[in-house]
Amino acid sequence: AAPEIQALNFGISDSSTPRQIELLEKVVLGFQPDVVILVLFLNDADLRGTSEFLRDGKVFAPLRRHSFFLNALIGSVEASRLHAEMVEHYQSGYTDGRPGWEAVKAALQKGKALSVTEGFEWVVALYPVLFQLDHRYPFDEVHRTIAQYCQAADIPFVDLLDSLRGQRDLDLWVHRTDQHPNERAHALAAAGLADRVEQLVMPVDKDRKRELLSEQIGK
Repeated sequence: AAPEIQALNFGISDSSTPRQIELLEKVVLGFQPDVVILVLFLNDADLRGTSEFLRDGKVFAPLRRHSFFLNALIGSVEASRLHAEMVEHYQSGYTDGRPGWEAVKAALQKGKALSVTEGFEWVVALYPVLFQLDHRYPFDEVHRTIAQYCQAADIPFVDLLDSLRGQRDLDLWVHRTDQHPNERAHALAAAGLADRVEQLVMPVDKDRKRELLSEQIGK
């Protein structure tokens, strides 16, 4: 049977990975968690959000308000340009030496260190950009970069793209002009995390767990 689980949401809008670690230290640890899941999004490396790219589509805005055809024509050209800019922006943001990516890595390492001293399981989950969630997904290389870093740092990693791959992107958006995930996207992502969490919180010998923790701290 699955263990009884209580889930607490400490998500904060417009946050960052370093700020989430501050929240972990100042607030979350007070609840004595067994498992802490930090959710990453690609703009957490101090990058622009996808909604900002959508808002950039305003070339000839006054004229476009008066012509559906003109708006559609310019919009189709604009979309291709904005898509290319967004892909390049995210891909270049995850190269070694970029301040945002280095800050994320340092924060993940701090979370890992806290998990050892405070005795909780530390998991990093990566939420994909909800765009072209098939073989055309343009950020596979960025996902691999993050996954490889977590593997090298011995940080359990869950790529939520695996749970969303093949879905129609529009079906997962809050609105056609807002690519934030809706309830369907969250449900699929939650299912993708369920197995990992269950593995981590299955009943264990508490004495053995403390013994293993002592060994890790002593290394």
